[in-house]
Amino acid sequence: MRPMRITRAMFLVAVALTARPLHAQKTHVAQLTEDWTRYRDNVIAYVDAMPDSAMSFRPAAGERTFAQQIDHLATTNMVVAAATLKRLEEPPFLPDTARIFHERQALHAWVTRCFDYVLASIQQSKPADWTRELAIFGQPNPQSVSRWMMLAAEHSAFTLGQTAPYLRLSGVKPPGYQLPF
Repeated sequence: MRPMRITRAMFLVAVALTARPLHAQKTHVAQLTEDWTRYRDNVIAYVDAMPDSAMSFRPAAGERTFAQQIDHLATTNMVVAAATLKRLEEPPFLPDTARIFHERQALHAWVTRCFDYVLASIQQSKPADWTRELAIFGQPNPQSVSRWMMLAAEHSAFTLGQTAPYLRLSGVKPPGYQLPF
């Protein structure tokens, strides 16, 4: 029997098949980066639409103010990324609530900082990070990092949707949602 000769085409196919998992990870991270960038931009559009005079507006007693709602969603995203992707037990930074609850520019900067932290955490992640399971927020059942980040995105969309009436009751038309297509 003659030894098999590896042709150039066979070598290129082998290289392509070997490189596929790395390519898939880059595609996954690129897609997540695109999605979280869009989340950030949609939240910032809501912040920028609300006048400073309505940052402390709340639709009913006992409800969060507009700025508190936005802070809640942005801070939650940052804390989930810190706990899951960075394995931190404490948030890496905290807001100046005296400013962000009353000044649109300060809230805008806070939202940007939180989402930029999430984006950097995603971009610095490794494939194994996404399948690691852990429990956070006192939850008894560990979940994958991928699931925690999906739940953070879901929470973000849910909370942002709750602020649409805040805008309308303040005489502001909510910005349209920017879809990826």
